[in-house]
Amino acid sequence: MTVSRVFSGRGPVSDELRKKVILISREHEYTPNPLARGLAGQRTQNLGLIWWHMHDMLASELMIKIVNHLQGFGFVVNVADCSCWAEKARYTRILEDFDRRRFEGVVAQLDLENPGESSILDRLRRFPAAVIATAYGIDAPCDQVILERRTGFIEAAEYFVASGRKTPVVMGRHEINQPKFDAFCRTLQNHNVPVKDATIIELDYPPLYTDEELRTCVWRNLTRRFPQKIPFDALMCTSDQEAWCAIAWFHSRGLRVPQEVAVVGFGDYMYNSILTPPLASVDRRLEQTACAIDTLLMNRLKQPDLPPQKHVVNMKFIWRESAGS
Repeated sequence: MTVSRVFSGRGPVSDELRKKVILISREHEYTPNPLARGLAGQRTQNLGLIWWHMHDMLASELMIKIVNHLQGFGFVVNVADCSCWAEKARYTRILEDFDRRRFEGVVAQLDLENPGESSILDRLRRFPAAVIATAYGIDAPCDQVILERRTGFIEAAEYFVASGRKTPVVMGRHEINQPKFDAFCRTLQNHNVPVKDATIIELDYPPLYTDEELRTCVWRNLTRRFPQKIPFDALMCTSDQEAWCAIAWFHSRGLRVPQEVAVVGFGDYMYNSILTPPLASVDRRLEQTACAIDTLLMNRLKQPDLPPQKHVVNMKFIWRESAGS
């Protein structure tokens, strides 16, 4: 009972006895089990983090930033990976496990078509604090960090127009990128650049893919769509990897980047600056995203009665030589 009082801060314990207990605990390298404390009804100092595609370098980098920030506040962060949002059953099981272990908060990457009908949100409400990271914002009474990727596509389209490109196009997987395609095409139309069927180049690679599968997909689709002459002078891609593959395909056709076709990727991988030519891209602003998530989570734990908060992180176009001048 005395040891419990010392570590919980509850109940009378003399200063002399407290010092003695702490000294002995250090000699034996004892620390209280946070989960056991949670089962006893105290704070567990545990947080859960659920994200997709953590095998991706940028996703892993973002996770490290989030975890480092939260650990700085004294929390233990438990990270769980879902390969994609389609794994809703696994997502639910992870949240149930976090709830059973009495986690104080959860950070969850979500994009829900019908959030009001989802059991996922019901489970998130069980936690003292929950922050949703989402691409476009959802109708949910939770704190949200909106990862606004469309701004990067808008800025890239505006740069293409300003630099004199007449026929920019966009390429990527259609089912997950339609809002980005729409933003890109709308920006072109706002500058009186015609949008045609060829303006969108759809790719069909799976959610989980190897580098070779992506390369094969990009080359196959470009060759099939444009067996003779390409009808565009600028290409916006939904990932840097797509852009790398496209540049290799252009080179195989004897096309010069950026003289004949400008190329912009998305993600801003560290390798982009050492490519030939250096690849222009869209910065996903990982540090700003991590700070926004951690701030909302800490504020919610400190002030549980706050109304739901939203923070928008706008992605940013980064010029390099592949975009042309």
